[in-house]
Amino acid sequence: MKFESKEKVLRIDEIFKDDSIYPRERTDDKRIDFFSDLIQEGTKFPPIKIVKDTSGRYILIDGFHRYSAFIKLKRTEITCDLIDAAPQLWRLLSVGFNSDSSQPLKPGEIKKAIHDAWCKDNVRDKQQIADMVLRYYPNNSNSRFSFQVP
Repeated sequence: MKFESKEKVLRIDEIFKDDSIYPRERTDDKRIDFFSDLIQEGTKFPPIKIVKDTSGRYILIDGFHRYSAFIKLKRTEITCDLIDAAPQLWRLLSVGFNSDSSQPLKPGEIKKAIHDAWCKDNVRDKQQIADMVLRYYPNNSNSRFSFQVP
């Protein structure tokens, strides 16, 4: 499943993290420090991923540690990919994008997001859920997990 995206440079204060859809349970402060150091050294990171809600707010769906590193460095702007997707899919998109991270989501975080997509977002297409969530996981025994929808 493909979604249209548009690269934008936004002010940091225009972007919000919605804990109800963001899949990570914890913030890794050491990772933020590490990213801050890399940014100061000139390392370029991929754009963070955002969506836009009906009130015009930009909601972060991927890149919280990068976003936090920019805040720590008192940067005022960040490059973003604005993803065009229906709100009920934001949670699953966030899982899919975070699954491609060098620090993949934990199975429990993925299971919770799938459960919430089914129960809270009313996403009922099991194949769509699987395609959005599992697209980045390699097919090996270290990354397999099972899930059931309610």
